[in-house]
Amino acid sequence: SLPLPRRVIEAVPAAAVSRLPMLGILLAIAITAMDAAGQERPYRLSVLFIGNSLTIENDLPAMLEALLNSAGVDEVSVLSLSRPGYGLEDHWRLGVARKMIEAGDWDVVVLQQGPSATEGRSSLLEYTGRFAEEIKRAGGQTALFMVWPSRQRFFDFEGVSESYAMAAGSVGGLLLPVGDAWRATWRRDPDLALYGPDAFHPTPKATYLAALVIFQRLTGLDPRGMPARLGPSSSPDFILPEALAALLQEAAAEANAGLSDRLPNLPDPDAASDYVPPQGISVMIETEDVSGYYRRCEEKGLAVKEPLADQPWGHRRFVLTDPDGLRLYFFSEIK
Repeated sequence: SLPLPRRVIEAVPAAAVSRLPMLGILLAIAITAMDAAGQERPYRLSVLFIGNSLTIENDLPAMLEALLNSAGVDEVSVLSLSRPGYGLEDHWRLGVARKMIEAGDWDVVVLQQGPSATEGRSSLLEYTGRFAEEIKRAGGQTALFMVWPSRQRFFDFEGVSESYAMAAGSVGGLLLPVGDAWRATWRRDPDLALYGPDAFHPTPKATYLAALVIFQRLTGLDPRGMPARLGPSSSPDFILPEALAALLQEAAAEANAGLSDRLPNLPDPDAASDYVPPQGISVMIETEDVSGYYRRCEEKGLAVKEPLADQPWGHRRFVLTDPDGLRLYFFSEIK
């Protein structure tokens, strides 16, 4: 793999947490954006990742920061408290993450754990809820970094997607559909290597894809045309071929297409009114006759995002997208 720069905090000593308020890098910093009239107007953007080695590998936070800087965000704070093998429950029990949330004045806190397609789902939902309360109390926005299953459990992709959509929807959080972007990439090039040598962790190009997805969700800016750079370095070793970068940018845009595409507190220079659609919400609707509902939706010509199908975790379901971009999951248990 490429010798990517390391800018991730893999562990923060508990004794140092009490000093965090004095560290300028952990404070939300004012950055400026140009509105439609060319005027500067300030908004805040500081991002904290809480995750594991899927965030650490290839230094996703540094790639995201590089994209934000390339887009004209002159100053931004992107940090990560990530430990290999950790789930959200582990971070909660350790306590360091909660202290960083309280001390840091973050605009968005990105939560990530393992795939959680089946056995990890209850833990993902429970500790997303616990962290979201802390994040809201500190004035921030919760985001869920949807990951992907190992190659060995390739069949779990849909379950991973559903778990993270449920977690984001349960707290009114922002869904970052990176796992969906993997599948969008393979629809364009089935042979593109997104899995690393261990068949689970991402290759550098897969981390770049994740950064593109998150970049668009945080800013509302189109990822297509962004620099093909794997981090802050300008070295040729960190540059993707233009055609490959363009493919990944298209995949990121497709994965985000059915979702509200920006944080609610960021300025929108293209807004025609004060209306702001609901942000990062997925609605799960259980019915005894999902097949009947599906037939009626087809008869009425509604936009079906995913057709009716049986899922390996015991649900028969289909997915609609409403006019505001919200995903509506209709399902019945398979008996």
